[in-house]
Amino acid sequence: MYLKEYLEVDPTAGITTLAKFLFEKKLFLTKSNKPIATNTIRGELTDLLKDMNCANPRGKQNKK
Repeated sequence: MYLKEYLEVDPTAGITTLAKFLFEKKLFLTKSNKPIATNTIRGELTDLLKDMNCANPRGKQNKK
């Protein structure tokens, strides 16, 4: 999920930290050019991870 040396976020930081980073950089905008909420970004990232069956970098089990 994290691209090596691209994002300024530690891969073990968690989805919420990544969502906050993406919100602050305003990388996801609505049609009216307003940043999408952190919780919305977090939810979308969580759905992507579930669909991709990604392993948790901290070794924790994903909730189903």
